[in-house]
Amino acid sequence: MKRRSVVVSAAVVPAAPVPGSESAGNGRLRANPRDTRCDVTFARRPRLALLAVAMLLAAGPGLAQTTDSPLVAELKRYLNDGAAIATAPFRFDVRDWAEVAAISGSVVFVGTRDDRIDAWVQNHRSKQSDNFARVVTPFGSWAAIGVSAVALGGGLISHNKRLLDTGRDAVEAEILAAGITTPLLKYAVGRVRPSDGADADEFKPFSGNSSSPSGHATEAFAVASVLSARADGWVVPVVSYTLASCVGYARVHDRAHWASDVIAGGLVGTLIGRTIVRRHERDEAQPEVPPAAYSFRIAPVISAGGLGFTASASF
Repeated sequence: MKRRSVVVSAAVVPAAPVPGSESAGNGRLRANPRDTRCDVTFARRPRLALLAVAMLLAAGPGLAQTTDSPLVAELKRYLNDGAAIATAPFRFDVRDWAEVAAISGSVVFVGTRDDRIDAWVQNHRSKQSDNFARVVTPFGSWAAIGVSAVALGGGLISHNKRLLDTGRDAVEAEILAAGITTPLLKYAVGRVRPSDGADADEFKPFSGNSSSPSGHATEAFAVASVLSARADGWVVPVVSYTLASCVGYARVHDRAHWASDVIAGGLVGTLIGRTIVRRHERDEAQPEVPPAAYSFRIAPVISAGGLGFTASASF
């Protein structure tokens, strides 16, 4: 942070005119437009000088405070992370593109089997599977949001930074993945849902059809990836990803999506969730910059023309 210096001088006798200064009653102001140093000279008005000193003492810490409000800081973080994710392909190297090709190929391969997978799941439906799907499906919507809210609120109430960071990351992952990325992909892909009687190869881009990627799978895996990345041990990752996978199965079971839609949604949620955590952990590992020091000094001035003092504040 750039330090600022303000100097106030008061003299018992009139001060000599300052070339290029702008007169203000019994005082004169000298300011260098190329510097952050400002000299204010008050002649024959010691009370004005004392008021100026008091103003510096009161305003200094406030001027040194440059942090944003929590809401503004959070919005800036979302924008920075979103921009980094959106522009990531421009920074890919050969290895990254090879991974993208492998992942995309896997989704396409499953897509060629979507009809068979759908038929198998429907042939094995039962009352128990219907009940199971009904129980786990909310973890791809409002229940997932509830988990994030509980982590966020619990961290705020208990002052547990780790839990708070987990909740913040989970909420951000849900917004960027399930709230922005997947809806845009849905609109662009325009795949027809199996519940609409379509075949697996029916795509109508920009038509409003929204089968791929699965929004529930995106939501579930976004939260699961954050919880897993922020947790120690294997219990949380196993439980989180198992529950997210059950959400994916439920969407295929209910014929809301094809199997490849679920995989695509899970990949979107996982990649964005883990990227967010990785970016924030990297920022947390960097040493904090100490706040700028605030100092105040008063020094006497003795000259042939009279007596006075100089007050200076740096922040």
